[in-house]
Amino acid sequence: MRIRRAGRVVLAGAGIAAFALLVVLPIYWMLVTALRPDADLFSYPPKVFPGALDPGRALAAFKGTNIVTWLRNSFAVSLATTLVAGILGIPAGYAMSRFRSRAVRTAAAATVITQMMPPLLLLVPMFLVFRKLALLDNLGGLVIVDVAWVLPLTVWMMKSMFDASPPEIDEAAKVDGCGPFATLWRVVLPLALPGLAAVAMYAFIETWDEFLFARTFITSVNLWPASVGLYSFEGEYLVPEQQVMAAAILFALPSLVLFMFVRKAFIGSLSAGAVKG
Repeated sequence: MRIRRAGRVVLAGAGIAAFALLVVLPIYWMLVTALRPDADLFSYPPKVFPGALDPGRALAAFKGTNIVTWLRNSFAVSLATTLVAGILGIPAGYAMSRFRSRAVRTAAAATVITQMMPPLLLLVPMFLVFRKLALLDNLGGLVIVDVAWVLPLTVWMMKSMFDASPPEIDEAAKVDGCGPFATLWRVVLPLALPGLAAVAMYAFIETWDEFLFARTFITSVNLWPASVGLYSFEGEYLVPEQQVMAAAILFALPSLVLFMFVRKAFIGSLSAGAVKG
C-alpha cells in the first residue's frame, strides 16, 4: 500500500515538474534569445545553454524604438478600461443577479448577443461612428472601444460573483434600512472582493493584449499601445529577434506582476462557487 502511494506521489511530482517546465521554458527561451549574439540565433542544433550573452542587442530595443512610450500608453488604456468596466459592470451585474423583471432579462440577453459578435463584424461600423465623433487616433476613444468590448463578459462575471452571495444578506440589510445601492456598496461588494479582483484582472489583461482595435483606431506612432508597437518590429527582410524578445519580455511583465498580486483572490474566486453555506 505504501509503495503504491509513493508511486502516485512520484508520478504526481513528475507531472507537476513537466507542466512547470512547459510554462517556464518559453520565458527562458525569450530571455536567452534576447541576450544571445547573432551567430547563435540560427545555430543548429539550437544551443539551449548559450555560452556567450550580448545584452547590447536587447538594449537596442530601448534606444531605437518608442517601447517605453508604448508600454505607458498600454498601461494607461488598460487601467482606464478596467476602472470604467468595473464602475459600469458592478451595478449591472448586481441588477442582473437580484432582479427578475422583463427589462433585466432583455438587457441580459442583449449583453450575451453582443459578446457573440466577432470583433471584425463590429470594426467597420465602430470606425465610421468614431470618425464622425472625431475619436480616431485618440487614447480616450480606444478606451471607449475596449470598454465596449470587455464590458459584456465583465457584467456576466459580476453576475456570477453576486449569485454566489445569498439573497438573505440583502434582506437583512433592507431590514436595517439600507437601500439597493447601500446594500451593494456596504454589504454585498465587500464579500465579493476576491471575485472582483479576478474580474479586474480579466479586464486588464484582455485590454493589454488587444491588437485589432488598437491597430485600426490609432495611427500615430507615439500613441500606439505596446501590442501594436511589437508588431512594428517586423521588417520586410529582417526581424531583429533580440529586440523583439526583449520587448516581449517587458510586455509580458505587467500581466505576470498583476497575477502575482491578485493570485490568492483569483484562486479564491474560483473555489467560491463550489462551497455552499
